[in-house]
Amino acid sequence: MAVKRKMKDMKSVKLYIIPVFIAAILTAVDQITKFIITSTYKVGDSKPLIDGVFNITYVRNEGMAWGAFKGGRYIFLAFTVVVLLFAMYVYARVAGEKGFFFFRVCLLFLISGAIGNMIDRAVKGYVVDFLDFSLIKFPVFNVADIFLTVSLILLAVMVIFFFDDDKFNKAFSFKKQEKEEADE
Repeated sequence: MAVKRKMKDMKSVKLYIIPVFIAAILTAVDQITKFIITSTYKVGDSKPLIDGVFNITYVRNEGMAWGAFKGGRYIFLAFTVVVLLFAMYVYARVAGEKGFFFFRVCLLFLISGAIGNMIDRAVKGYVVDFLDFSLIKFPVFNVADIFLTVSLILLAVMVIFFFDDDKFNKAFSFKKQEKEEADE
């Protein structure tokens, strides 16, 4: 009995505690980079790292993605909370399932990016952006945006091209949970 409990505890650490620690580290990386920028740059300052291609440019983003929908701070915060709750729900649904490791890693990056930008929005009222690809006139972004964008693209590719109906239902269906509750 004690061995079984210890194995279950180890599985919980592997599936939940370590990922929370990793998400905290990823969020900290985002926040540290933003702290460095706000401590060393004034809003609007720009310094080229690769002349004509890539700059560090301090921008305050009061909108959502790429500055769109300015002035919706509380709506964005509420939306972020909903996204986080959904991502954590999906993570919990697939935590013990085989074949979902990469999916779970992407969810951790999504959660970390969402938390990183949510912290800025909640504390400062805006998101600190500073990565500026001037060659293609792309909007200025930050580390959390990279986490969000890459994870969402990879999650979409996995769901569209690699998930069969069974895998999709394990991740997103409410039926399994309802059945388990009915069995209890």
